[in-house]
Amino acid sequence: YRKMNMTQSALKEYTDLQCWDEVIRCCILLGRKSKAEELIEKRLKVQLQKHGNNPQQMSKSEKRALAQTYCFLGMARNDPSLYLKSWEVSGNAYPKAKRILGNYHLNRKEWKEAIIHYRDALDINPIHIESWYNQGIAAQEIKDFHTAKTAYTRVVQLDSERGEAWNNLAAVHLHLKNHKEALGALEYAVKHKRDNWKIWENYFTTALHLKQLPKAFTGLQETINLRREAAIDQQIIDLMTQETIRQTLPKLNLDENKDDGGAADDADDAAAA
Repeated sequence: YRKMNMTQSALKEYTDLQCWDEVIRCCILLGRKSKAEELIEKRLKVQLQKHGNNPQQMSKSEKRALAQTYCFLGMARNDPSLYLKSWEVSGNAYPKAKRILGNYHLNRKEWKEAIIHYRDALDINPIHIESWYNQGIAAQEIKDFHTAKTAYTRVVQLDSERGEAWNNLAAVHLHLKNHKEALGALEYAVKHKRDNWKIWENYFTTALHLKQLPKAFTGLQETINLRREAAIDQQIIDLMTQETIRQTLPKLNLDENKDDGGAADDADDAAAA
């Protein structure tokens, strides 16, 4: 139900089944935070009383359940300190708490704090794609390009069809002056984001920088096709023209020299005869 955006129907079904975790989630999604908070506090009280309010006496699974409850309470109250509490009671073993904290700071453009929390979460669960991607965004914002490169590389290793991650990885490589690696990443980016003219434009300029004219022509053609209603930057056209002339003229001169050499040889042969 929740995946079909039928949260109200899901709430009723989960309530009938007494699936309280899902009931709490649905209440939060529906904005019924007071009801969610009421349910969470009841659950928290039961969990803590069972071990005399001492989480250290809990089993690993009980600590995880308690950590989840504190996360729910943090969502209901919009209180980041409760996510830290969740992380603490879990024995630093509940990555969701750190992922939520990472998202919290990312949304507030607190990039360094976001990176720290994502790193903690990824130490526990290193295959969470969105955490890697968000860490890459935060690192890119503070120009920590090596961290960003690692993060985006992990994203595309886990999901090779993430076109936006390939594009971001290419941008990072360009900042690091790794133009060949950037073009390689852009080739994957345009494969999965073929209707994005900006990526094609990046593909064109990078290929042109590397003097790979066939790829540059392809990039330019796709950019023009996708930007029919917008003017193509004249500077781009000029760059393409200049590079084409630069690469073509030496070949023309070489051919002319060969022709001159052939005529001279004929003249020598005639004179010898």
